[in-house]
Formats: sequence, C-alpha cells, structure tokens
Amino acid sequence: MDSLYTYPMVRHVIPFALGILIAVYVYEPVFANPLLLIIPLIVFLILTFITLKIGSHRYQWLFGLTLFLAFFATGYVSVALHDPRSANGYFEHSGKDFNQFVVRITEPPQEKAKSIKTTGSIMFVEDSVRWHEAGGNLLIYFAIDSASRHVRYGDVIIFNGDVVPVAPPANPHAFDYRKYLARSGIFHQTYLKTGNWKVIDSGMVNPVYALSFRIRNRMMEILKANGISGDEFAVVSAILLGYDDNLSPELRAKYAGAGALHVLCVSGLHVGIVFAVTAFLLAFLNRSKAGRLIRFFIIIAAIWSYALITGLSPSVQRAGVMFSFLALRRLGKYDADPYNLLAASAFLLLAVNPMLITKVGFQLSYAAVIAIIAVYNPIYKLIPVKNKLLDYLWSLLVISFAAQLGTFPLAVYYFHQFPVYFFLTNLIVIPLAWLIINTGMLTLLVALFWKGLAAKAGLLLDLLLRGLNGSVNAIATLPFSKAEGLVLLLPEVILIYLIIIFITRFLVSKKGSLLVTALSFSLLLLISFNVSRFRHLHQQKLIVYSIKGHTAIDIINGRKVCALTDSTLPDDKKAVAFNILNNRIYNACNVVERIDLDTTGQSVSTAGGVQFITRNFFLAADKRIALIDGDFSAATHSPKLRLDYVVLRNNPVISPKTFLGSFDTGTVILDASNSRWLVRKWAAALKDSTVNIYDVRHQGAFVIDL
Repeated sequence: MDSLYTYPMVRHVIPFALGILIAVYVYEPVFANPLLLIIPLIVFLILTFITLKIGSHRYQWLFGLTLFLAFFATGYVSVALHDPRSANGYFEHSGKDFNQFVVRITEPPQEKAKSIKTTGSIMFVEDSVRWHEAGGNLLIYFAIDSASRHVRYGDVIIFNGDVVPVAPPANPHAFDYRKYLARSGIFHQTYLKTGNWKVIDSGMVNPVYALSFRIRNRMMEILKANGISGDEFAVVSAILLGYDDNLSPELRAKYAGAGALHVLCVSGLHVGIVFAVTAFLLAFLNRSKAGRLIRFFIIIAAIWSYALITGLSPSVQRAGVMFSFLALRRLGKYDADPYNLLAASAFLLLAVNPMLITKVGFQLSYAAVIAIIAVYNPIYKLIPVKNKLLDYLWSLLVISFAAQLGTFPLAVYYFHQFPVYFFLTNLIVIPLAWLIINTGMLTLLVALFWKGLAAKAGLLLDLLLRGLNGSVNAIATLPFSKAEGLVLLLPEVILIYLIIIFITRFLVSKKGSLLVTALSFSLLLLISFNVSRFRHLHQQKLIVYSIKGHTAIDIINGRKVCALTDSTLPDDKKAVAFNILNNRIYNACNVVERIDLDTTGQSVSTAGGVQFITRNFFLAADKRIALIDGDFSAATHSPKLRLDYVVLRNNPVISPKTFLGSFDTGTVILDASNSRWLVRKWAAALKDSTVNIYDVRHQGAFVIDL
C-alpha cells in the first residue's frame, strides 16, 4: 500500500480494531460509560468545523487525528456495550442467591462422553421472595439420560442447581476455557442432574438459525441414507455442512499433522469454492448490465444458501460477508480496491460483534486473504506458464504459499506447530475438497427427486472421501511431517508480520528504506529470540500439576525436566497433552526424564539435574524436597529434618501430628491424587501452625522458581 489516504476503509478499521483490542487485552471495560463517546464526538465536530472554516491543509492532521480517536473510542466502548454484564438486569448484579432459573437453550446440544453440552440465556430467576426478570448467559451440562437427549435449540427449561463462575485453567499455559467463553459473553456454568430440571416451553427462537439447523440435520440424514458412514461421514459433515462433532481426536490429529485442518473448518475456502463455481456457471450473464445484476443476486443467494445449510457458524458468516463484498466489486466491473472491500467487511463484522477479533478463525481468515491479495500477483508473474495444467498447479502453489505466509505466525503462536509438507498437502486436498463439495451438493440436490442417481453420486462421494482421508493419513505419517514445540510471543508475532510487510513492499517498490526497516525489525526479533533462549537455559522451577486422581510433578532445570508421575498418567495422553505439554513447550524443555513413583524399590541418583537422596527425598537447585506417599511412615524425632517443600500424594498414612514432629518445613503441597477428606483433615490440623498448606485441586498448580 502506497499511502493509507487512498484506502479510506482501512484508515477507519485500524483505529476501530485497535480500540477493541485495547479494551479486550489491556483493560476490560465491563461497565464503561457509553457517554464517553460523546467527548471525542464533540471534539471531532468542533475540529471538523474549524478545519473547514480555515480551509488550510496545514491543520488537516487535526481532523485526521480526531477521526482516529473517534473510531478508537467507538471500538473501545463497543466492547463494553457487547458485554452482557454491563446490562442493569444481569442476574449477578443483585448479589442474591437464587433458588430457580428459567433459561432458553441458545444452541443445539452436543452429546459428549459424560454429559450433554449446550448454552442458554437466562430469562427469569427466583430468590426467596419472588421471580425477577434477568439476563445473562450460561454454559450448561446435562447428565446424559433420555430427557436430556431430547432437549432442542429454543427450548425453555426451569432448574434448581448451582450456577458458578467458569473456573480458570488449573495448570500453567493450559487452554484458558474461561477466557474463551468470556469472549463469547459466557461467565457462568451449571451442571444439571437428572430430575433437577424440566422443559416448560419451546419455540420463540431465531427463525433463521432454527431453519438452518433443521436443514443441516436433514442433509446429514440424506448423506447417511446414501452410504456415507464412519470417518468419511465425519469428514463430509465437517467439510460440506460445518458439523464437526463426529470428528474423533485421532482424525483431527492426522489432518493437523498434514496441514489440512483448514479443510475441516467451513470457512473462506469452502465459501470461495461455492462463489467460484457459481460465478463460472453464470459467466454468460456478464455480457450486459442487466445480466451482471442478475448474476450478482444469484451469487449472493448461493453464498448465503450455503451458509444457511452449514449452520450459519461465525466462520461461514465471516466468509460470506467477505465474498459478498467481492461479488459487489465485480458488479458492473466496479473497480473497488480489494483492501478497502476487505476492510469494509471486517468493519461490518466487528460493528455487529467486536469480540470476533479475538477468534482465531477471524484472525487467520483475514491474514490469509490479505497475504494472497498482497503477494499472489507479484509471485505468480515471476514464472509465466503456458500449459493450462501446469499453470493451474503453479497458481495453486502460489496461493498455498501466500496463505501460509500470512497465517504461519498466528498458527505457531496458537498451535505451536508448522506443517512441513503444506505444499504437497494443498496440491492434493484443495482439488479433492473442491470435488467433494460439488459432488456432495449434487448428492443432496438429486436426492430430493431422483434417489437412484443420488445413490450413485453417494458412491462417488464416498470414494473421494476415502481418497482424501488416505492422502492425509499418508502425508501425516511421512518423516518430519510437522515441526512441533514451536513458541512465539505476541511481540514476536507482530515483528514477524512487520518484517513480511516491509519485505514484500520492498520487492514491489524496490525502495531501500523499506529493506532497512525490515532488517531493523529482524534484528529486534533476533534479540527477542536470544533473550528467551538465555532465560530458558537458566530457569529452575518446581511445578506440581493439578490433574484429578494423578500425581504429576515437573522439576525444570534449564531445558531439561525431571518428570515425577504415577504409573498410569503416561497412558492418559489426552490428560498429558491438555495439562502438561503446553507448559513444557513454553519453557522450551526438549529433554524429559520420567520417574515412575509407583515403582517400588526404584533407585535413581540423578535425573534432569535432580539429585535423589532416597526415593522420597531429593535436591533440586539446593532446595530440599520430600515426596510423602501412601506407604510412607516416620517416627517423631529431634532435631527435625529441615525441608523447603513437602509434597503429599496418594493419601499418606502419616498423621499431621507425626509430620509436625518429624519435619521443619514452610510449605506442604497436597496434590490431586489425595482424597477430599484427607485434604480437609490436613487443612484443619495445620491451620494454627506456621506451615503454609497448598491444595492444587482447588488452588491450581503449584509453581515456583527454585
């Protein structure tokens, strides 16, 4: 971009988005006064009048600055206005305890392994005196039974149960589900047991969403009736209809390892295919003004019809808006700048829901599209290809490279991995996804009036899906298919994007100052990498994780970690990945030595920089640490053994009185393998002592620098 003055929508969306980001990440304006908007608005009007009155370009910057501040303030306050807690009727504001709640179900329930999950909007609450009208959103878990399996979107339920705040993550760098829900306006949750609730009404729902969910369910029934099952049904439900609940963790992992996870998420790629196919089929209408107008409305109808059958998910709505603006650009050969159209679509989406900016899908979508717009043509034109097939492959490679260039900093930041064979993956999965979407649409369409042809189309669809799954599995199992354990800090992500922007602009304009700027940012990035590396090489930490029913202790020394666990935890790969793995990644631990605490008679002298005196006592960074388990016993003696930290696990038989007579320590840590009754017993016994007691089950992981 040569100058922001030629991109008015870009100039408006930047301060608007910055205001939203500041409100979200720096300060959460739960009850910010919307009247604050009046101040920049008045200043804006005054300076606009002065600028027009003076008529001099010398003071034009005042007008630009005020406009910037006005959009910034609007973005900032829009976050507060969107926050349900800013409403006077929010149920928690009264500070009362409520006996019953009346809640409307606001999304189709999903059956999980141990419960049925959905969300609800509070309508009424009952205290000890009367019913009150109230507002607020809830995350709801139902116990699985015949009644909960029949709960539907739009049902109104009444229940008496505990509504509690969503808990923060129990372990360092674990996924923060509380933050994720908060950005969707959900701050509380409840678990409803059988008999504690009942449906009292239905209907009165958003008719568009209700229709969308009904259509999607009907489409899934048609696919099943035409021979699609197993992993193939799970994949086509995700690719074609945006329903990914049937995807197993193993199948997701294969697609992630091959760099094809984006195919399973209905978004810009899928809506783009619908847009491209419809535009191609209607190309003959482009010869006249009336034809172009008809073509425009048919394309818009196709885009939003597809969005409707995929459940109108936020990612589909986002892509639908983007391609609707692109269709508008092509109407009458209107030569609007793509950056302005992209900025206009982002502005519209953020004006409706400012919290979209925090969604990973939103960020990745716009990063990919901006990169494709910026670098596709310069790279594509470097190698002229006359053969149509080779030209198609070259175009696909360039698009794949551009999208990966735009998204890899964010992908590494959020997912800590990078698919090495993304070129190969996209050469295979994008054409297959194109064929699957078109064949799937054909199957669904002809099933309405010709079941025999639909069955044959279903056979072809099943074959394509098997080919896709087989290709993804083959790529995912190739040696070094993905680089894992990658970490980027947010300032580093920003620096990488700045480097990409200035280098691409240098390649287009050949201005030396742009290259110098890019090299300066590269130097800052290198300094940041080295500072992180130095910190990791010299770190020493003790971490007692909170994993229900398990013992998990990491003693980090530099980039090595000595992992003390019970014998069953390593087999629970999901628990390890969710609770422990990310923390090791962020601490750059590349050597892990595990000690099985349940193996009796195990003799270990050193592991990961930890020196073991006996099986229950060890030294780490000159700190004396004891690990007292179920069969540990000790006699009271004098003088007491001085210890820095004591970890109790697996319901030790030693009594608090004997413990106090045997050891002199400042901190006792009760891990998550202990029973609740034992935790209460020790908390009561040590309440009047000088010993600090820490319960990881309720307080989260114990983390300390040694």
